Amino acid sequence: MCKLFDNTIFHFFRQELSSNHFNLSSNTDIMLLIMFNLKAIQKTILFLSIAVFFTSFVLILYFAANSPNGFLANSVGAKPITAFTTTDVQRFSYGEKIVITEDVKIKDDLSTIISQDLDATLLSKNEFRFNGLVYLKNADVISVALSALVNVELSKGEYFINTNPIRIHVLSGEVIYNQNTVANVNQTVIWQVDRFKANTLNTDDFLLNQNYSDLVKLLKEINLLPSQLTDLSLNISDVTTVTVSDAEDADLIAGCASDLLLQRLLCNLNNYRVDNNLKKIILDEDLNQLALSHVIWMDANQSVSTIESNGLSYMERCKNIGIDCSAEINLMVEGYDSLRIFNQIIQNRNILDKDLSLVGVNVSGNYLSILLR
Repeated sequence: MCKLFDNTIFHFFRQELSSNHFNLSSNTDIMLLIMFNLKAIQKTILFLSIAVFFTSFVLILYFAANSPNGFLANSVGAKPITAFTTTDVQRFSYGEKIVITEDVKIKDDLSTIISQDLDATLLSKNEFRFNGLVYLKNADVISVALSALVNVELSKGEYFINTNPIRIHVLSGEVIYNQNTVANVNQTVIWQVDRFKANTLNTDDFLLNQNYSDLVKLLKEINLLPSQLTDLSLNISDVTTVTVSDAEDADLIAGCASDLLLQRLLCNLNNYRVDNNLKKIILDEDLNQLALSHVIWMDANQSVSTIESNGLSYMERCKNIGIDCSAEINLMVEGYDSLRIFNQIIQNRNILDKDLSLVGVNVSGNYLSILLR
């Protein structure tokens, strides 16, 4: 059977090769020709394999060296993100969690990020995720995740971004959400559960919110303060430490004549309390954040109320963060000047509570909220 099979194969090759003008006289000639062709095929396959190997090797080296997260770039310490602090220089890859609890600056060819307590992930040069408060200056459109549900695009510009509560100060550029521009230069955009609301930029925030104030001071120290804030005075002593018993006191006049509404209100309130032989009250960051959250709620719901939609009163909201509050004052201030607002505030007898020492105050749109303790 095997012999018959072999003869059949050789008969087939003899016919095929003879038809192509090969002069083959024996089975041995056919075998030699077949072996010659197999060697040629093997050489061709080997050559192609070597070519594919070297091509793949070169491509791997190229992408490893040029990809910011390539293994070669990381192995030689060339991670794409460099974070500078006063004590250290750290490098991170895209997609790697960045947590730095001190003053930090990250700068590359597209963006500059400044923070005092950075919690972020840079997924690529144009895609960031933040938690907390940062100053961001970008030279191209970037995508920023502010929470698991909220993602915005920021055009080329300068921004202060706070994720708790979600709030973006647009110093230059514009904020795009769901393909719609929701805020542009000199506006503040605030997240309202399922949409954004834009207000005129209020520089009081940078003075009266301690976190913003500290960040602005840091920007001044490293010569990166945005031009829009160069004239902003952060001397909060005008509000909290002036000697208000002397009507001619220069600091008093400066504080109560400030261009900042909330600074004028606080200065006048301290003046009022000292005139009634009471101690001055000072700004408190916890109260400021609670007042901000509540006034945003009032503005969104167009309602003056101490009870929010969740049913919590100001006392319950204060207890939720571990403090006790004495009073809350809420006003709609549309069209009111600072004197009229002040006169409304002092109608509340809690202003003359002798035990008061701390205050939080914030404005959103046409609404104002004050918390006292």
